[in-house]
Amino acid sequence: MYKNPFYAQQRAYVEYMEGKAARKQQTLTEHAANVAGHASKFAAKCGDAELSGIAGILHDLGKTRPEFQAYLKDESAKRGSVLNPLAA
Repeated sequence: MYKNPFYAQQRAYVEYMEGKAARKQQTLTEHAANVAGHASKFAAKCGDAELSGIAGILHDLGKTRPEFQAYLKDESAKRGSVLNPLAA
């Protein structure tokens, strides 16, 4: 389709981001459930579906903290300034 592979990669990224912007935002609960489902499905081939599903649910647990939620809602916050939401 594209002769320049770098351009093709850029175009694919732009298309991905445009699609991402068009999707509705997920709640943290929805995100954890989706990640758990994908992780379980992927790990089923190795026999670790249950453990991977649990990891998928727990992987963003720190983001439930009120401090992290306030950070997300603060438009003036410097992004990347929260290194570990569990460290607070």
